[in-house]
Amino acid sequence: MPTYVINPNRDIIIQKWGYAIEDGAGQGKRVMDDVERMFAGSDIPGIRCGQIELPLGGIFARKREFLSVALQSLKEYRMYIGAHDFGRHLEVSWFLTVSPGFMKRSLSKRAYGRPEVMSQLIPIFDQMDLSVWINISEAYVGKAVEAVLQELKQDTSGLNTKSKGFLDAW
Repeated sequence: MPTYVINPNRDIIIQKWGYAIEDGAGQGKRVMDDVERMFAGSDIPGIRCGQIELPLGGIFARKREFLSVALQSLKEYRMYIGAHDFGRHLEVSWFLTVSPGFMKRSLSKRAYGRPEVMSQLIPIFDQMDLSVWINISEAYVGKAVEAVLQELKQDTSGLNTKSKGFLDAW
């Protein structure tokens, strides 16, 4: 599986999902606020969640708003949930990233040819927590997108919040 990079010195995207809402422009902030509210009320131990502005490149690059979600027990992992206008449409997506430290990144690249492999070799309880976190995130984003689709009187039957990534091999 190819890896995608948000910040070349830090975040490697290992799982992603996206959906375009026709004529949904202007609803991005609502989607992110709804998802943030769902996480805030979830009572998930060690969850950290907040909206941030993420640059897409160098110093003068464009920036986009994302909801950053992390678990204290999975320090190398972070999820970025975004919603931005694309013409009259709204694109909603999330990206699960892993951020190996310099030493782990270097050793992993040398041993496995990819910098994220050693960070994905985690104990089974951490795998379980990561899997449920992804499932909950998919559900929360799905609920927020579905609410916008219903308000716009659009069909929700084609909404599939399941992503593809390294955990799908189980």
